Amino acid sequence: MEKTSHIAIVSSLGFSHLVPIIEFTKRLIKLHPNFHMTCIIPSLGLTPESSNAYLKTLPSNIDSIFTPPISKEQLPQGAYGGFQIQLTIALSLPTIHEVLKSLSSKAPLTTLVVDVFAFQTLKFAKEFNALSYFYCPISASFIINPLQALPYNNGYKGITSL
Repeated sequence: MEKTSHIAIVSSLGFSHLVPIIEFTKRLIKLHPNFHMTCIIPSLGLTPESSNAYLKTLPSNIDSIFTPPISKEQLPQGAYGGFQIQLTIALSLPTIHEVLKSLSSKAPLTTLVVDVFAFQTLKFAKEFNALSYFYCPISASFIINPLQALPYNNGYKGITSL
């Protein structure tokens, strides 16, 4: 019987960040059924029902843990969304660390995968002797645009071909 590898995933708050990273974990589980994954989700205010409903559909080898919600009063008034996400994760770091410590006490943590906005949590991987990965989903059109622009570079002065 193969040994189970325990992987922690740290998502950003927001359904648009949660869904891609969860779908990624589902694909990993399909390819590697011996993986067990725990998704740690920082929260700001109340957790949307859509997130709860989505997480209830996960396979048994994917767990989800919401950190205690950060109060909106703790954030600067009028802060834009990206800054709110960054600050929420920064304020959740002690809780995320405790969750990782608790997880690694039950089974060794082999890998930590973090969302683009949760990059601050990468530092915990070293403490738990785990591999660390940065998850940044991008679309195919984002990748292809620079490649399609290459032929146009020859028409402009000062721009050289790659």
